[in-house]
Amino acid sequence: MNVLQLITGLGQGGAEQVVVDLATRLGPRLGRVSVCSVLDVSGEQGSKVARLKDAGVEVMSLGLTRKWQLRRAMALEPLLRDLRPDVLHCHLFHAGLLGRWIGHRAGIQNIISTVHIAERRWRPWRFWLERKTDRLGTVTVCVSNAVLEFQSGRTGLPRDRFVVIPDGVDAGRFTQPSRSREEVRAELGIPPDAPVIGGIGRLDPQKGYRHLVRAFARLMERVPHAELVIAGDGPERTMLEALARRTGCAGRAHFLGRRNDVPDLLHAFDVFAMPSIYEGFGLALVEAMAAGVPAVASAVDSLPEVLGANEPGGPAGRLVPPADPAKLAEAICGALENPSPDQVERARTRARERFDVGIMVEKYAELYARCAS
Repeated sequence: MNVLQLITGLGQGGAEQVVVDLATRLGPRLGRVSVCSVLDVSGEQGSKVARLKDAGVEVMSLGLTRKWQLRRAMALEPLLRDLRPDVLHCHLFHAGLLGRWIGHRAGIQNIISTVHIAERRWRPWRFWLERKTDRLGTVTVCVSNAVLEFQSGRTGLPRDRFVVIPDGVDAGRFTQPSRSREEVRAELGIPPDAPVIGGIGRLDPQKGYRHLVRAFARLMERVPHAELVIAGDGPERTMLEALARRTGCAGRAHFLGRRNDVPDLLHAFDVFAMPSIYEGFGLALVEAMAAGVPAVASAVDSLPEVLGANEPGGPAGRLVPPADPAKLAEAICGALENPSPDQVERARTRARERFDVGIMVEKYAELYARCAS
């Protein structure tokens, strides 16, 4: 089988990681899985490109420097006519729109789109365009039930036009760090006995890290030796560093930028915080669950679903209202003072049995096979 993964860009994010996992893990099984980025893949996006190429995956780019360069985007049509993929799998809005429209023009029979986010920004034209082009595709995958309900409601498309395939992480990779907790903390300049609250992800307004910084400033009044570690980069980094200075916690707040040692970092945390304003799945939360780190997350979109809030025993972590630093600080303090080994073990089991990357890969392989047959 010949599969082309089409994605808007190959920067930092969960959708980009899913593309890497599918391409590297399914390629040897299916025969050929290649990747095409709508946006230019040079510069800061090179890390994902390097991982794909190191695994022998062909990586292409339409070379757009802005998302709406439609004349340049038309280069996708001759590319598709040349490759003739059995399945065109599109990720993120712009790639999905182009893939359905141009893929249909090029005669591609099977066009799958994956929706990775419950998009809360004011983008009504997006949902109109998705509704209008839906008939050009085969099926739309949502990464959680919450995303399915949201997408169906906003586009007006019936629920049977969607299927759910949760994202997955390599759970085993997060159970055994390559360095000890003490080594990681020493590198960061953090005392071995300090309570550490950590976050990992894009420094983007969606992720709500401004509320985590404000929550940490409150927490320091009760836990004066606490430290905050945030790994990741994005447009809000400068603002967050300034906010840490204004709230008096700059000396205890560590902004690390992008890191390649996430399993090691997670094992150096005492509590993992995910203060998202809206979400699609929450890969970083699953990584923390697999690592056995007590989690505090916003009760938005998919995050209660990932933690199993409606299942026997309740959520495998603490849930708080979004954009509420006081409630977030209280929950983090509770996780530090009253950790729940049972909750942590349920989180580990849930990450391994529900959200392992192997499960995700198998479900996509089955979907490809059903489409191609």
